[in-house]
Amino acid sequence: MVETAQGNFTGGKQNKMSLEMDRRSFLTNSAATIGGVAMAGTVVDSLIAGSAGAATAVGINTGTPKLGGTLTVSTNGDALSLIAFSGPKGSWGASHYVRGKAIYDGLFEVAADGKTVLPMLATGITPNQNFSVWTMQLRQDVKFHNGTAFNADVVVKNYQACGLDNSPVGPAIAPLVKSVVKGSNDYEVIYNLVIPIAAWPLSLAASQIAYQAEPSTLVKGYNDVAIGTGPFKMVSASDWVYNDHCTLAKNTNYWRTDAKGRKLPYLDKLVIKVILDDEAAYQAVQAGSVDIAYTTDSNVAAKMMGNKNLVARTDEHDPREPATNYWLMNTTGTVNQYGAWAAAALPYILKGAAVPTSVQLALAGDKTASAAVGAATGTYIAGAVNPSTLAWDHTYTNHLTDSSIRKAIIQAIDPKAYVKTVALGHGTFADGIFKKTSAFYQNPQYPTFNPSAAKKAVNAYKTKHNLSDVTVVLDYPTGSAAVTRAFTFLQASCKTVGITVVGRPLESGVEIANFISGVETSALTFQFGGVDQSFNYIWWNSVPAAGSNVPLGLGLPAWPYTNYAGKGDYTTSPNVAGAVNFQHQNNPVIQRVMQQALAAPGGSSQHVTNWQAVNNTFASEATYVFLDTVVTGLAASKKVQNWMGRQVAGKLYLPQGGSLSYDQAWKA
Repeated sequence: MVETAQGNFTGGKQNKMSLEMDRRSFLTNSAATIGGVAMAGTVVDSLIAGSAGAATAVGINTGTPKLGGTLTVSTNGDALSLIAFSGPKGSWGASHYVRGKAIYDGLFEVAADGKTVLPMLATGITPNQNFSVWTMQLRQDVKFHNGTAFNADVVVKNYQACGLDNSPVGPAIAPLVKSVVKGSNDYEVIYNLVIPIAAWPLSLAASQIAYQAEPSTLVKGYNDVAIGTGPFKMVSASDWVYNDHCTLAKNTNYWRTDAKGRKLPYLDKLVIKVILDDEAAYQAVQAGSVDIAYTTDSNVAAKMMGNKNLVARTDEHDPREPATNYWLMNTTGTVNQYGAWAAAALPYILKGAAVPTSVQLALAGDKTASAAVGAATGTYIAGAVNPSTLAWDHTYTNHLTDSSIRKAIIQAIDPKAYVKTVALGHGTFADGIFKKTSAFYQNPQYPTFNPSAAKKAVNAYKTKHNLSDVTVVLDYPTGSAAVTRAFTFLQASCKTVGITVVGRPLESGVEIANFISGVETSALTFQFGGVDQSFNYIWWNSVPAAGSNVPLGLGLPAWPYTNYAGKGDYTTSPNVAGAVNFQHQNNPVIQRVMQQALAAPGGSSQHVTNWQAVNNTFASEATYVFLDTVVTGLAASKKVQNWMGRQVAGKLYLPQGGSLSYDQAWKA
């Protein structure tokens, strides 16, 4: 499945170049660390000898490295522009972290135990008593590829680059971050959070926005070389060819050394090769045209693990929740509220004029108001993708707004047949956001395979609405045989219960541009996971993107629903499309328990039971159609050494979803 996100909705049209963001951008990798986060040196160093070390033993070589050479690795997607290389622009998918971690350094890393935060550009971070303010110390004497100094001002500018005016990362983190300011000196930064978050440092260890770019490269429209502090650098903008490759040279002035004081990186050059189909990437590593291949296809991962001519591993047993393939549904039949606000309301605000009530009602999903605003402005907020034209149509009904149809789709899918047909016998079917061995797992009573009940529900829906047909459009990314198999299987399954599924195959970036803007009915994708659920909050956040007492305000003090949480009971919210809530789910119960979970120390009973409640609510409302869990596989030529052996502060780090850093790899 695809796992990047780009896009905007402006004037009724997609603008795939302007707003870009990865749906797992802000996932943290926290584990059950009571009372905060363990920094390096505060836990026993048993990563190599213990179970955590066993999970990462493949690909480790503690011998003397061979210097020089070129390493070529595969990725299954690309950014849409050079400015999108930088983390604050939010364009990274899981496999894009390879390029990101090569060019840029993050503020922290996560150790292989899944719970220890390791220092990188930041050396430490401490909270106030309730985890709402975090003070971070930065490393000194670090320079960017162009010689610019790294300091607190740079961190603040990277945060500011996530602003509402040029990136949907802004509305994504606005419900979390009130401000990021320089502290008492040039190497201190203070994060003032909107709500208490006990696992906040882990967002700075896994989120792409924590990877620091040279500020001049963050300017809107920038189209030159990406500049970071990382171990590899771009020499020329021509080193990147879209959807083909990116060539990076050794940063000879990199600030890091290995445990024996040797300068990093060992390699002279790193080439990231785009191969959209995972089977093709596997064939490439066998043929020697790439040195390391990446996959999220369970069948391909199994082949990698069984190939004695390669060195391979998966993240199946890593200390983290896996991501999940799922069928994403637009549950409101509206475009994304933030994009609609930019198109329909912002022009009034910029002129200092009051936003008409009709526009505000349209933003809240009122179909009559939406039709009136659309006729006047061209921005139709309510609608669905028309199966005949495959374009957004304000006159077409989105049947997925009815939970009975969503539940019927779930009941139409035979999990055993799916695994056999789509994953070719590999993988595990999911019934929620947690694997069954997780401490968070509690049977959520997710609907089970029951085609007769599904067909009965669909017939009842047709009768109620006087319909002869229920048709939905399902977007899916081109280039992957596994995704095509998934679409074909789901289409056939739904047909048996009376639901017609029409496919809209799209280039990966365009597909995500559509569902971030909301101009889609449904899509195949994957998301979630990590060693802590805290930063899934932004994907399940129910706070509307407007109103006088919600974090985003957006210049609409007269918004009809200002009392979303005014009484603290979370009972007065309309079901509107949130800023980055792709399924447009809006549930007061989920909102309340998530905020309680965020404020609770990891591993506490409140932390665990509240995340269980989120999972249970998803099941009862059929918010998602969960498919199989995602297993990330990596296969390397035997010539490649130490590709899993990166150490930070004397500890192995945890590669999340294939996000390897090759500064300590070499080729024999």
